[in-house]
Amino acid sequence: MLASLKRQEFKLIVNGGDVFVSETLKDGSAKKLYDGVNQEDVFTTYDFNKKKYGLLRKIP
Repeated sequence: MLASLKRQEFKLIVNGGDVFVSETLKDGSAKKLYDGVNQEDVFTTYDFNKKKYGLLRKIP
């Protein structure tokens, strides 16, 4: 389905974080299938004062 939409010149952004996205990025087919990835960051913590980010180890 993605390949068909891409051939019709739709700009495609997929929701990241699953095995499909990881594998297509690894094998290089991502460029043929979609234009970007929307990665949710529910497990990321930010410290804007120190300009750092990291893995959220404990959910508040």
